[in-house]
Amino acid sequence: MGRIICIALVAAAAITGCGGWEDNPPPERGFALSWRLVDATQPDPATAPSLSCEQAGVATILVDALDEGGARYRTEFTCDTLEGVTPPIPESSYQVLLVARAPDDTSRSQVQFAAANWDDPGADLGLTIFQVALK
Repeated sequence: MGRIICIALVAAAAITGCGGWEDNPPPERGFALSWRLVDATQPDPATAPSLSCEQAGVATILVDALDEGGARYRTEFTCDTLEGVTPPIPESSYQVLLVARAPDDTSRSQVQFAAANWDDPGADLGLTIFQVALK
């Protein structure tokens, strides 16, 4: 009888250890980014002088990441921080939309590109230069 109980306990432990995502969630990593704002009339954005968020009329930077399966992850940063790291999201390939938003949530400038967060270098989106039309 003792041998049967022991086998039953080992089988129960093996079954509970082979659970789904709860036991072994997919790896996650946030996207890191930084930004600058420049006058859209400048001929070379890379060498144009930076504008303050107030001068550009930008309050926040929105990161909108859409993965291959259609899941959307959104994070918003205060513009004045000039950098940020999103909360961890599942490792995947993403369509990333970065939006420099005015206080009324309208877009002042935006950039879209593909990115993947499979590793740390891929998750570093680098510097984005937003070209803003001054009012």
